[in-house]
Amino acid sequence: MTTVLVTKDYILADRLVDYGGTVKELPKLHKYKNKFVVYTGERVLDSDLWKTTIMSGAEKYLIEEKRTKVEGIFKDLIEKERLFDQVIIFTAKETHWLGLLEDKFESRVLNKNTVWATGSGQGFARAAWATGITEKNIIPLVGSIDTASSQTYDLFYRKHLR
Repeated sequence: MTTVLVTKDYILADRLVDYGGTVKELPKLHKYKNKFVVYTGERVLDSDLWKTTIMSGAEKYLIEEKRTKVEGIFKDLIEKERLFDQVIIFTAKETHWLGLLEDKFESRVLNKNTVWATGSGQGFARAAWATGITEKNIIPLVGSIDTASSQTYDLFYRKHLR
């Protein structure tokens, strides 16, 4: 099922849709031990090694004493290696954004930045709530059957939004 998170600064979807409108099955939102959810930008975490590496890095990043050391690793991955365009970490209290601004690595805390979320996944709804969205703005959505997906229901795509 496709889920979408809209904030004042970015729009976030849990699966990759390519330029032809085809939905890829690999998720872009990853829940970790019910502690936080990570979004990895344009690059999908398509291997267990990358997923484990990024998720454990994010876990350490959230510990204040370890943040500086781990931030250096994320900086190399994003700024030098260009492996990810951004990494967003959703926690119960705040949202952390790590990415490029004018080709320089930046890390920011985005508090209560989320405007609304839509989707059908309970895990996503919890992540959306954790970012500060009020319950009335977390919209469960079941639209049409998505033939490109192995799931039963999916987002009802509107052509003018593509």
